[in-house]
Amino acid sequence: MITVVLEVQRRALRYAWYNGQATRPLAAGQIDRVAVQTAEEATSAMLSAVGESIGQEQSVELIAVRIPFGGKLFAGPTRVGPEVLAKLEDLVPHAPMHLPATVSVLRACLEAFPNVPVVAVFDTSFFADLPNNEALYAVDGELARSLDLRRFGYHGLLHQAACASLSAARVPESARVLSICLEPRPELTAVVDGRPVMVTGGATPLEGLPGERLCGDIDPGIVLSLTQQSGLGLEQINALLTQESGLRGLVGENVKLSEVLTGKSAESQLAAELFKYRLLLAAGAGVAAMGGVDAIVFSGRYHACAEALGSWLVAKLAAACRAGRQQPTWYSFADPVEWVVASQARAAIAS
Repeated sequence: MITVVLEVQRRALRYAWYNGQATRPLAAGQIDRVAVQTAEEATSAMLSAVGESIGQEQSVELIAVRIPFGGKLFAGPTRVGPEVLAKLEDLVPHAPMHLPATVSVLRACLEAFPNVPVVAVFDTSFFADLPNNEALYAVDGELARSLDLRRFGYHGLLHQAACASLSAARVPESARVLSICLEPRPELTAVVDGRPVMVTGGATPLEGLPGERLCGDIDPGIVLSLTQQSGLGLEQINALLTQESGLRGLVGENVKLSEVLTGKSAESQLAAELFKYRLLLAAGAGVAAMGGVDAIVFSGRYHACAEALGSWLVAKLAAACRAGRQQPTWYSFADPVEWVVASQARAAIAS
């Protein structure tokens, strides 16, 4: 089965295609500068590139689209049709940077391949049933309901796949797992019986661990101060906190998480210590929410950093383990998110 995986990003349409159950794409690439008004052209260019790659002997049998936000409306992979498109349009206010172009790409795929199933796979589905004590904010209830203000995680696909992969290491499904996704926007979630009970992500990806450019947790009063004392507008504040903060703000230049963790400069070492400290605090919160920890699993594009973080984190959490119990073991999940998207979409079509 030829499966094409798509992801609409802020400035590009990324694609990869897989043959059968292969865990690595046979081809991948991206079409740059996707905007709502050019999504159809970008999709057409992507389909042409894929067609050239797979040749005339084979045809696309499934299109899987990774979507960052599905709210509580989508609890799993969903085949796309007019009703699904309408629901996604209703969610645009919650993800205005991604969903408009994503909806346009979905429409273009349906038009180009009317007989090929198009499946939407959501990063937020894993967190759709997050417990209320974790999901809700202590703000006016009516306001929260009207604006759908609640906590979500934003790397659910990798968290879910990484936790599921532990069965190969004979970690029981009932285990208490800290899942740490090492992406440019890193995230930690605590998982019990395969279900998340705590996550560092918030109502937006801005909350949580500091990222490569994302500030992570800050005092909300800082935003008010930026408005009142610095005279910055909302768009300027948004750019400051989402593009110019995090590790970049600490180091003074664009930097990858993997580079910070191995850097030798004073700025890199400061950023690394701050990141590890925030990670430790989040891990402690996760352990408290689960009442202990049995395993730790790392995933994401920087999963190799588990070598630098795994043993360190286990040692730091050792005091949280019950007396007489073995310390948790850490694992690394190396499969890319595109393969996870393809796998979930295939399973949805087969069911």
